[in-house]
Amino acid sequence: MAMTVVDFAIDLTAAGTAPLVFIETGDSDSCSIQTHNPEGSSFNSGVITVKKANMRAGALPVDINAVPVTITQPGIKELSGADWEKGGYLVLQATTAATSATRILGSVCLKKLGRETTSTVYATGGLFAYQHVSGLSGISAYQVAGLANATALTAAAVSANTLYAVPFIAPAQGGAIDQLALNVTTLSAGNVRLGIYDNVSPANLCPGALIVDGGAVSTGTTGVKTFSVDVNLTAGKLYWLACVFSATPSVRVIAVGGLWPVLGVTSLGTAPNVGLSYSFTYAALPSTYSTTPTALTAAVPALAYRLIA
Repeated sequence: MAMTVVDFAIDLTAAGTAPLVFIETGDSDSCSIQTHNPEGSSFNSGVITVKKANMRAGALPVDINAVPVTITQPGIKELSGADWEKGGYLVLQATTAATSATRILGSVCLKKLGRETTSTVYATGGLFAYQHVSGLSGISAYQVAGLANATALTAAAVSANTLYAVPFIAPAQGGAIDQLALNVTTLSAGNVRLGIYDNVSPANLCPGALIVDGGAVSTGTTGVKTFSVDVNLTAGKLYWLACVFSATPSVRVIAVGGLWPVLGVTSLGTAPNVGLSYSFTYAALPSTYSTTPTALTAAVPALAYRLIA
């Protein structure tokens, strides 16, 4: 049995309000949760509740068990079966403060039969790839895949019949995408298709299965080209925006210095690997991406997505 241990701390100043810690269950089959001695006191009547969730709504997971599991301090609880949500979340919340303590400390041991399991912890108040939901506070904006800093977008011609892919990470609160976009600066008669691919695995950073093909849009005029989609993102997960052109328009691109070098630097050369591509005759996006793509080391198309939740 493989196990992964994740430590947590719940701030008791917000006891009984919004969930303060949620833990991604990943592919684990069960877990044990143990609470430790709170800071500054011995245990008295501190209680936390644990709920399971299988999706995100706004900033919080959606509960799917009507009766949460409770752990009274000090305590340990095994979760499996009906109390467990594989590929979901555990939501930990303080409901009763422990006397004289400022927080409750504990650990979660995720268990997986036969192989390693992993999890991600998201705690209220931390900086975990926050991204603006378009329209809130009067600010309507796109998020651009791979953009790592405030480097200004430039323009360059793209290659036809090349399937480009650029990675992006879903925000910590998860989210929903209703639109993809790119900006044509110099027209060229033809079409472009834009879509989203899942990532192969946490260790193999390459597009895998197609999630959505946003369809074809003409590049015979300039301006922002939009593609309607309906995609829910898993918090903190890596995805890929991908596009293919039938012509060679110029589009807004991100210079190498503005990109996230997630694929490292080949042989410690001068150019980081900032995306992927391979030769693909223009058509509907394939159901799976190539397993032998070429690393991109120059400017890449500025492929964007719009968050609505």
